[in-house]
Amino acid sequence: MAPGTVPGTAAERLVRYLLDGREDGALADELHRWLADSSRFRTFSEIHRDKIRKKLRTTSDAETLGDVRAELRAAHLLLADRRIELDFEAYGSTKGGPDLTVRFRGERPFNLEVTRLRRPPAETPDGGPLLSKLRQLPPSMPNALIIRIEGTSAAALDIETAVLALRRRADAKDEAFFTRRGSTEHAISMPASCGSAPSSCGAKAPSATAAPRCG
Repeated sequence: MAPGTVPGTAAERLVRYLLDGREDGALADELHRWLADSSRFRTFSEIHRDKIRKKLRTTSDAETLGDVRAELRAAHLLLADRRIELDFEAYGSTKGGPDLTVRFRGERPFNLEVTRLRRPPAETPDGGPLLSKLRQLPPSMPNALIIRIEGTSAAALDIETAVLALRRRADAKDEAFFTRRGSTEHAISMPASCGSAPSSCGAKAPSATAAPRCG
């Protein structure tokens, strides 16, 4: 072995770099499996290695670490489709923009935010994760939202009801409700096409889908 060469496979070396000394065997095993079984995800992770490493390094607890894991798992699953290309935090990590920008062959690019529900879906009133993420989605292009939930079925989170509840409050100009949750009237304007989910929404309101925890 040449002097200065780091031992291990390319996936093993990348895992060590991304974790930056973090002692987390379960996450290390997951990352290694994802990197080893997908050359496209490995290329994505190499390109964005410094951003990913920083996000992992700055996680303060198991909850925030789970959030980053959900983002990486979404990227891994999306890149299984060779028609899809991804950019990671294209708007910059300090601006609170969407996690991913998706370019699907022959289609218009769109932003994709990945979030994780930290409580049971039944305990998520008033649009919960939808409302909290609207501020991160630029109105200049289409947006979508993936909500990762605990459970075996995405139906556990009733997104259609959540979207309709937000739309009713927006139509009623319930400014007090949105102000208390850090939103503005501009951010919550919702076109008529956003009556169900997944939906084909205008740029100001994202289409959304829930996904049960997977692998």
